[in-house]
Amino acid sequence: MAIGFCFAAKSAGLAAALIISFNSHMEKSAKKIHFTGIGGSGMSALSQIAAMEGRAVTGSDRDFDNGKNLVFKTALERLGVGIFRQDGSGIDNDTEEVAVSTAIEDSNPEIAKARAVSARLIHRSELLSSYVDKFRTVAVGGTSGKSTVVGMIFTILEAAGFGPGVNL
Repeated sequence: MAIGFCFAAKSAGLAAALIISFNSHMEKSAKKIHFTGIGGSGMSALSQIAAMEGRAVTGSDRDFDNGKNLVFKTALERLGVGIFRQDGSGIDNDTEEVAVSTAIEDSNPEIAKARAVSARLIHRSELLSSYVDKFRTVAVGGTSGKSTVVGMIFTILEAAGFGPGVNL
């Protein structure tokens, strides 16, 4: 049985959608990962993948701190993701990796906390690349029609017995 993830991300005005299909029998990881800026579409999707593969996941987002995008926050919490203020409190000695995007400044207190506990700082693109390299991947890009094409690919994979799922 395979599981698929699909998410859309917008960067520099270009939008892209990605489907990752992988075997659900994969080994569970005990590594704790913290996502700084977890409310963004790309970081949210990566955090969900990490949680679904059995990792301990925490995260923070300035929007959540300011009472915005609470639907994202609630969805992540339902998946078992611990949400913290963006002040470093979600990072502890058990945190092995801290995922950041280009939007996170070096002056962010979570960067300092990650360094203080010797957690590995990993850029969002590097984490995404590790999933793309590890699993069969179909990427869909462009300015329009991505959702339709992703829906069609999902339907094909489902009819073929691959059991895909969608993670937005």
